[in-house]
Amino acid sequence: MQPYQTLYYVEDLGKSQQFYASILGQEGTQLSPVFHVFGLDNGWALALLRRDSVEPEATPAGGTELIFSCPDREAVDATAAQWRERGVRIALEPVDARFGYSFVALDPDGNRLRAGYFPQG
Repeated sequence: MQPYQTLYYVEDLGKSQQFYASILGQEGTQLSPVFHVFGLDNGWALALLRRDSVEPEATPAGGTELIFSCPDREAVDATAAQWRERGVRIALEPVDARFGYSFVALDPDGNRLRAGYFPQG
């Protein structure tokens, strides 16, 4: 058994779909009025589910991070600049940490997105 997907519960499916389409560079697939999925090149999938359709009721967002790997430090800075230009909220500017060089952004629901260069990983 292997993990294959990350599922985020979202308030406004249309708004979140547009947000992720912008940063992922693809439209994804609307599977139902409450569910949208983005198939990623590495075999992983990011799915969005409208929060009011979740059973049992979901807990608040923000306790996890979706992590994007960049090939080098320059790509981290470029990604931060691109996301900032697209209106993405940056919670932590690019910074050196013990695990690599990264920044943290927030999606429309406050879910954390970390993009970084992680030479050990």
